[in-house]
Amino acid sequence: MPIAHEMMAAAVALMGVSAPGELIRMAEGMIATTLSQPEGAYSIVRVHIEDSPQPGVLHVEMMIAPREHVHINVHEQLAVEQQILQVLQRDDITMLEITVIDQARETIEFVATDLPAYGLKTFWMYPRGLKEEVTTPPPSMLTCQPQSIENEWYRVEANIQDGTLTVLDKQTGAVFTGLNRFVDGGDVGDLYTYCPPASDTLIASPVEPPRIELLHAGPVRATLRVSSRLSLPCSCSANRAERSARHVSCPIISEISLAPGVRRIDITTTVENKVKDHRLRVIFPVPYTVENVAAEGTFEVRIRPIAAPRPADVAEWAEEPVNTFPQKRFVDISNGTIGLGILNRGLPEYEILPEGPGIATGQMAVAVTLLRCVEWLSRDDLSTRRGHAGPMEYTPEAQCLGGHTFHYALVPHSGAWNEALVPRQAQAFNLPVRAALGTAAPTLRHEHQECQPSGLSLPSRTSLIEVEPPELVLSAIKRRNSGKGLVVRLYNPLTHAVEATLRPGVVLSKAFVANLQEEEQEQLLWSGETEPLHVGMRAGEITTLLFV
Repeated sequence: MPIAHEMMAAAVALMGVSAPGELIRMAEGMIATTLSQPEGAYSIVRVHIEDSPQPGVLHVEMMIAPREHVHINVHEQLAVEQQILQVLQRDDITMLEITVIDQARETIEFVATDLPAYGLKTFWMYPRGLKEEVTTPPPSMLTCQPQSIENEWYRVEANIQDGTLTVLDKQTGAVFTGLNRFVDGGDVGDLYTYCPPASDTLIASPVEPPRIELLHAGPVRATLRVSSRLSLPCSCSANRAERSARHVSCPIISEISLAPGVRRIDITTTVENKVKDHRLRVIFPVPYTVENVAAEGTFEVRIRPIAAPRPADVAEWAEEPVNTFPQKRFVDISNGTIGLGILNRGLPEYEILPEGPGIATGQMAVAVTLLRCVEWLSRDDLSTRRGHAGPMEYTPEAQCLGGHTFHYALVPHSGAWNEALVPRQAQAFNLPVRAALGTAAPTLRHEHQECQPSGLSLPSRTSLIEVEPPELVLSAIKRRNSGKGLVVRLYNPLTHAVEATLRPGVVLSKAFVANLQEEEQEQLLWSGETEPLHVGMRAGEITTLLFV
């Protein structure tokens, strides 16, 4: 619940809180009333206070429990009470975001190993103290230091000067430096076309060394938090030819996570955008140069040159050629021996930079666009385009002011994108595991027994379908629109033909090649049930199969 700072301070003043413990008792009474419980039903057992990335906002987290079930440390409570009273005297706080957590509810994190693709696996939770078949959990593969985290695949270290990441790929020995650098430049374009000002200013370093924290130290997750601030021009100048001389500080926080057994470095970045007329990108240098990169498109992986060929004369062109290209869920830059895949959720633009801030000689960098902040749907005064591309409508919300959160991930690897199965990593990153709570008797259960999540009777481990080879991409698995049958759509992103092998995890008797309207086209030779089905697929082919 968000509560205005002045409202809370006024309530404390009106209640006449002065004696030690009165504020805690007042809070416990308010919580009991909110939860429709009698006064004194709950005790506050822990309070955690921290600043929010949003200026002027403070997070207050209170853990509560039924009073008869807990032992209260009075000295700790009184210390927290004094901390809260001091907060209420701060002039820089405008809002308190208060979270109350019932201690009877637990958040459980564990490494769900060997999950079958497109399927489920059941994990059993037992009451504490159960002595039957007690096993010792395996040791965590995570190693954590104040500025670094490590699993069996990667070591990630945050630079104490600028917050960029150095990644060691343990498999190849390759070292990538300067990763996750934020580069901000001017943008006086419109919603159709990017256009830098005639005299641009790039900002690529924080105003001060970042704050680096070890947020989680295992055993199931290791997370570094890097908090920094960029000093950015507040807008473009009045003549739109350069960026403003007045700067505003914008917080940027990245949380970098590793998990045991997961060959991926997850990054969540939060940006508080307070300025206008700019483009914010995150760059990832690699210690080699290439001529082509691979980026996922729709039903394909497109191999593109790092830059578009530029004609000698573009005077008659309606728009300048650009070197930004579209991507779906990943872009991969590899020299054939080592490579770096950059996975994303909803960030459709990338560019390969041969030079620039943070890019050393002999390096290139992948730039992924996070924000483009402009003010017009279309303008006719851009240097990168002749005339309008649409109506000249004022669109102030396109300045994207406020908080934004971005999700992306890194996959350093050996070989090319297909050898490293980067599309599978991108698919897993975009389709995270879902948990469904089932019920069971409080006795030991075993692999062959059934579970009943959400009232359904299911085996404890199953898969709807298995697909080989792993380079193939399964883009859809669904019930047929008519209700009878299973539709499976996959495509071959490779440049050569392969034979697909499919093993349905449910009992079916016939298989057909279908069109996109799920109409039967050709029946395939198949013995049915759970026997493998073999289907030849040409390079780049999309195949829709119907099982009935």
